[in-house]
Amino acid sequence: MKFCYFDESGMGDEPVLVVAGIDVDASRMRTTRKDWADFLESLSLRTGRPVDEFHTRNFYRGNRLSRTINGNERAEVISAILDWLAVRRHRITFSAILKSRFESARTDPRLKDLGTPWSAAAFHCVLTLQRAHQELKGSRRQTVLIFDREVAEEDRFSELIKDPPDWSREFYGLPRDTAPLDTLLEAPLFADSRLVLLIQVADMVAYLLRFHAELQEGLSQESYPGEREQIEEWAVRILGMSLPFDLRYPDRRPEGSCALFWDLAPEVLRR
Repeated sequence: MKFCYFDESGMGDEPVLVVAGIDVDASRMRTTRKDWADFLESLSLRTGRPVDEFHTRNFYRGNRLSRTINGNERAEVISAILDWLAVRRHRITFSAILKSRFESARTDPRLKDLGTPWSAAAFHCVLTLQRAHQELKGSRRQTVLIFDREVAEEDRFSELIKDPPDWSREFYGLPRDTAPLDTLLEAPLFADSRLVLLIQVADMVAYLLRFHAELQEGLSQESYPGEREQIEEWAVRILGMSLPFDLRYPDRRPEGSCALFWDLAPEVLRR
């Protein structure tokens, strides 16, 4: 069985939104959760105050509890987390949306089905997981989706997963007599990231990919010399752990029903 833990970055005024998920095999979850709990404990010792949740934006910028850790040390911690993620061999799924493109395409009936940039990105991630898991056998293909709480989106998104639009079948290509999204074991679950630790890992992935896209597309500026290159290095590592490109963007034809996910994405994250 698979569990995929999701979080997002870019729900404010940022020009790019990224939803990212950590795809975990159930047989390796216990060790992964313990490792992350141990990491939070070590961070608590480092800051001198209890840390029960890792917020990448605050940590990277040296805000709140992380202000006692200098920039080089914070960079080392982020690199170490990526090292750990690679060793654990969990795969990453993500979807990136340039918000200006979403706004320009709002009259597209497919986007009316999806509703919001968050829902579009989250649904794209779910379609990618379906495509990745549907060739597995037996219980190994069953997937549970666990999202960070997003109160304004939860009911609508659950209905979207329950009754996905017909055009979305083209993304993964199952026969018509097969139930849509048939790898999903349950409706999406929404949880507090403070209690579900792997959502915090997804938060880091989403933040770094979003900031990378904004820097590369000229939508954000460096706050120190070399920041662009540092973020790019981390993003390249994340992309190397992500589900293959052709699973994320199987349809890039101008007339393709699912090509909108390609059309909405920043160029740098299409590569």
